[in-house]
Parts: sequence; C-alpha cells; structure tokens
Amino acid sequence: MKFLVIGNEQYFATPLYASLRKITKEYECCSDYTLASYLLSNHVFDVILLNPTYSGAHEAVSFVQEIRRLSICTPLIVISELSDVATKVMFLNAGCDDYVEIPFAGEELHARIDAAYRRKNDYIYSDIVFFCDFSFDIRTYHISCGDHTEKLTSKEGKILEYLLLNKNYYKTKNEIYFKCWDLESNSNYNSVEVYISFLRKKITAIGSSAKIIVARNIGYRIVEK
Repeated sequence: MKFLVIGNEQYFATPLYASLRKITKEYECCSDYTLASYLLSNHVFDVILLNPTYSGAHEAVSFVQEIRRLSICTPLIVISELSDVATKVMFLNAGCDDYVEIPFAGEELHARIDAAYRRKNDYIYSDIVFFCDFSFDIRTYHISCGDHTEKLTSKEGKILEYLLLNKNYYKTKNEIYFKCWDLESNSNYNSVEVYISFLRKKITAIGSSAKIIVARNIGYRIVEK
C-alpha cells in the first residue's frame, strides 16, 4: 500500500511514518498542494493522509474539493488536532472519507485506513460507466457497444477501470502494474502490454471507436476517436 502524506515532514510525516511501519514502507510526502495535485495526477497512491494547519484549514478544504472535481477518488483521511464539529463537517462535505483527531491510537488509524481502502471501489463509479460509444459494467466486466457485448477477464476489467478513472492522463506501465496486479503476483511489467493487447481486441470486437493509445516513454491512455 502506497501513501501520499500531505503535511509538514518534520512535525507530521516523519512521526506518522513510525505508526505506519506495520502497513507500508512506501510513501511520498509533500507540504505543497500544487505538488500534491501533480503527484496524484501522475502517480498511483492507495490512500492520502492530510494534515491541515490551524491557519490553513480552508486551503486544505479547497484542495480536497479540487481533486474530487478532477475525479481523483483516492481515499483521503484527514488527521488533525482540529477537533471542532464544524471543521470535521466541512472536510467531510468537501469529499474526505474519514477524520482522525490527534492524538490517536495506532491501531485505530490502521483500521480506519483499511476501511477507507476497502470502500474505494464503492464511489469511483456507478455500476455502469459510459465512455465514448461503449458502456462498461464494473461489476460483471461486460463492455457493450450497440448490439455487441464482450466479457472481460478480471485483469482486463481492472485495467479498463483504471484507464477510465484516469482518462485525462497517461499512465505508465509500472503504474498500471502496481495498481492492477497483486503484490504477490509472479507476473512482470511486460504482462501489462499483453493484457492491453487483449483489451484493445475486445474493444475493437464490439465495434467501439475508443482507442487505447501509447506514447513512447510516457504511458497508456484511453481516448475517443
């Protein structure tokens, strides 16, 4: 599990990391919301942990609203010393998934992270996603265009869902691999090319004009043609 930790590295991220050692060794830290938006648009994170300051709560809320407007649906948990109900409601209404007060018990934070991560697929899409001229049922992995329907494999479905979620951005082979393959998998990065090829054939088979394009040294993206 990879985290994006937004807050002061010395006073928030580093102490927090000690509490997260049992969950992960992977995290990025930044204190700038512009950089945070860039990282979220170009890299894969499983959970965002946000620590707003007393004077910067409204700026933090604006950041949350902006990434949700951009359809960045990564689970986001606010961790803060701000304990008033109005602040909590403000963040939750902006699109946060949970709010944890400081001080907190490590076990409680771990449980809240796990719960937010498990729920993530409940709000990324409705059951049916429409893109270009086809529809995609994320629960059955059926794609349809006109009278033609194809059944995707679980892996093909995960890749398509990920590309649709990030339709405005190119995603690298590594990003797709780390998002759509289990960490215990014996596959390698080259498997992404194989499954992208399978997925392209099925999109073509239903007569859709959508295309999965590749930009050399940049990544893959699904587009309308």
